[in-house]
Amino acid sequence: MINARGGKEEDIFSLSPTERNIHDMLATAAGDDYCVLVKTAINGLPNDKYIDFLICDKKPIIPRLGVILGDTTPEYLNLGIPVVSLDKNAPLDPSEFSQKIKSILKKI
Repeated sequence: MINARGGKEEDIFSLSPTERNIHDMLATAAGDDYCVLVKTAINGLPNDKYIDFLICDKKPIIPRLGVILGDTTPEYLNLGIPVVSLDKNAPLDPSEFSQKIKSILKKI
């Protein structure tokens, strides 16, 4: 099956080991009040762009924080939510990363 971005459906939802690790760290940092969506299209972005990870309130699902892997381009800065940019090839300290995410979520 081909998805809206022209790739195979399973490609959109498959995560590399690094992406899976980042997802798991985000889910742990976000806690039970939030859900972490993967590779999510969001209003305000061109059709070929998406947020790598989107942390949302669970009920109702409201976007609270975007996480992208790579450089932040202007499209990501005008979404109305904070966006964190990560270099997926740089080492991440899980404790430091978790504290950063928790700190951002507390301010929202």
